[in-house]
Amino acid sequence: GYFEKPRQHLKMLQDKYQYLVDGTAQGEIDEFLSKECELQMKLDKILHFKAVTSEIALEDSYGHYELVDLNVDQLKSSLMQHLQQDGQPAARRARQAAHRE
Repeated sequence: GYFEKPRQHLKMLQDKYQYLVDGTAQGEIDEFLSKECELQMKLDKILHFKAVTSEIALEDSYGHYELVDLNVDQLKSSLMQHLQQDGQPAARRARQAAHRE
């Protein structure tokens, strides 16, 4: 029906970014930073999550469907804010580890 395409759009976003809000990404970051590995590997992980933030920013903000105009600006903003909040402690720990090496 009329709501299927907007529902698919939101489902696509959920499938793509759910790991950011359900704790999976934070767990990955914590596990990765707790391991002994080269600084470059840690920086690459941080850069990966910065790239995800950019990817979210580039997602279409509006979907225009027959009976529904979908605006996902608030969702995008919340996801990027969540990434920045989770990434700050991780980046700080990576810099601290770099200074110890």
